[in-house]
Order: sequence, then C-alpha cells, then structure tokens
Amino acid sequence: MSKANSQRQLANKTVSHDWSAIIYGRSYYIDFRFIALPEDFSDREKSWASRHILATLDRANKLSTHPRWSIFKNQSHCVVGVTCMVRDLLVGMEQDIVDLLSKDNRGRPLYIFVGYVTKTDRRRQLLNFPAYADAYLQEFQNLYQYILQIWWKEEYEPDSKKPIYSKYETLEFKHVPNHSQEVFALTRQLNHQAKYPELTYLWENTPQQRECLWTTTAICHQPVSLCISDRELRNLKNQTSPFLNQTVVTHAKQAVEGCAIGKIPSSYQPKNLVRTVANSDNLSEAISTKVKGDIKVTIDRVKTVQQKSQNLIQRLGNHNQSQPSSTNPNPANSRSVTNKVRLDRKINRQSDPEIASDFGFKSKSCDKPAQNDRNRDRDWF
Repeated sequence: MSKANSQRQLANKTVSHDWSAIIYGRSYYIDFRFIALPEDFSDREKSWASRHILATLDRANKLSTHPRWSIFKNQSHCVVGVTCMVRDLLVGMEQDIVDLLSKDNRGRPLYIFVGYVTKTDRRRQLLNFPAYADAYLQEFQNLYQYILQIWWKEEYEPDSKKPIYSKYETLEFKHVPNHSQEVFALTRQLNHQAKYPELTYLWENTPQQRECLWTTTAICHQPVSLCISDRELRNLKNQTSPFLNQTVVTHAKQAVEGCAIGKIPSSYQPKNLVRTVANSDNLSEAISTKVKGDIKVTIDRVKTVQQKSQNLIQRLGNHNQSQPSSTNPNPANSRSVTNKVRLDRKINRQSDPEIASDFGFKSKSCDKPAQNDRNRDRDWF
C-alpha cells in the first residue's frame, strides 16, 4: 500500500476525543477573565493559554467581519478556539435577546474567546476537531451556556470571578476537516517549537491556505501554534506574537513567502536570513552590533542636549547683562526690573501703616499717572 493511500485511510477514520471548555471574556457586570477552564488546568497552563488568547483580542473592532481562529498546543494540551463578537454566537435568537446578551451594563458590544481543549497524545493523532469555517461558528455556539450561568453575577458576590471548571466529555464535530495531500506536504514547512521557537512564520491569508494551515497545525505532533489573523503585513513591523505561525493580509504574495518575524527582538526579515543568525557566533555579533548602535545614538543625544543647555545659559547671561537700571520707569523693562519694583512696593507696604492695614488687598496705584497708564490693569487682581 502506498504512503498516499495509507494517509487517506488514516484521514477518513472518525476518532472521538474528550474535550473541555475554555472561555475568556466579560459578562454583563464583570470585566474580562477566564469564565471556563478545563478541570486539570494548573496556573502554568492558565498562563500559557492567556498569552495566546490575549494576542487574539487585539483590534477588536475588526472581529465583526473577521473572527480570529487559533490553535495552540503544548506537550499536554491542545486548544482550538475562535475570538469573535458575542452576537455572532447567538444565531437564531430573537433580536431583543441578542441585544441583551451581547452587550455589557454600559451598552458596549462584547467580544470573547471560546474554544475547546483536549489532552495531547503523541501516540494518537488528532483527527476529529472543529474544522476551519471562517465566519461559520456553529461548532462553538453551545459554549455560550457557560456564559449564561454567570451572566448576571456582580463583583461583590462571593467567587464572582472564579472560573467554571469544566469536565472532559467525548465530542464528535459535524464538519470533519479535509486531510488533503497539500496538508501533509505543508507539515514539513510549518514552524513548531522544536524548529524555530524564536520566530513567527508568516503565511498568505487565502481561503485555501487558511484551511490547509488549520488542519496541518491540528495534526502536528510537535508543540505548535497558529493564528488566522486579518492583520496586514505592513502593520506587523515592530510587533511581536506568541504564535509560531500567523496569516497576514497582503497584495503581494512574494512579500510573505519565506518570511518570518522575530519574537525578541521583533523584526521582519526573510527566513533564510534569520536562519543564518541562528548560529551562536553570528547571533553574538548581531547583538553586539545592535548594542553599539544604541550606545552611539544615546551619546549623540546627550551631546545635543548639552549643547542646547550651554547655548541657553549663554543667552540668559547676555540678556541679564544688557538690562538697564531698576530705577528706569519704562514699563517695557525686562522681567527682572518688574520683580524689583514689586519687591520695593512690598517693602514700602510693610513700612507704611496705612498700606499695611489693607489686609492684603492691593489698592490702585495713583502715583505718576502719566507713566503708569498702561500698567493700571495690571495693578488689580
């Protein structure tokens, strides 16, 4: 039997898996938190899952037209989910109910991550899981029952933010993914934890590519992750992602093929160039060059600030030396002359009992009216 035929037979087998619920979002009164978690999730798994989920919540205004599908898998668990607007899960309900259950107490539309979790087993390939279906979210609609259980809870109630720990149950999904020949060929190209964990591979965002990537990531035996995102390629520069694979939107296919972004530091560069930096000597050299460049920029900035400070001090010194005597009655004098006049007035007030008895209120100055016409308004407060 050929290898291709054996792969087809393997793909056609319907294998059931035990799944648990995972939900991250907010309810009517309470802000974002885990609403549901698998019963065996430790703090480590919770932190691992939250890193990936939070990355899918970015730019929520785009979710109404582009739900974000994601798969992330480690040595013990595989999470399959979608980030979407809550109203997209309430298909078939009356509009007034949808409005009530899809907005918080301030009337803001809600978005959420809903998904399933199964335990991974390297000896058993994952063959039955939710198929990628773009905006068709029927496989995840049943998960909204967990949200209804805590929908009206308020923060002052005991354990109001405690998640619902869900048990694993056997599920068979309606739409079985297509294990095509392209899927098995793509397995060798997919990035995973044992390959380049410091990089995020970029993939073209086309319907066929999304479906193949989704299935390839799900059946991969290695710890792996994928986000089917609508983010544009030009907006990925200087951005980091916890996902090892991510789709991007671009009008030039050649701009994505063979490219990746580094996680630390974030950079957009061809994969073949990134792989040459993977060598420890080249990596040390690259870091050294980067540090030297940063130091040079810092020194240049310090010199610029010092020069500007010296110029400012020099201008102030020349300005003070050019000022006339403080007895000059000209109202156009500098600030130092004005301060001197005010100080003299204060001394005179303290020595004159009539002026000192005004309890701090200034009286209108009537001396030298010809010289003070332009300053009369300034004498009042």
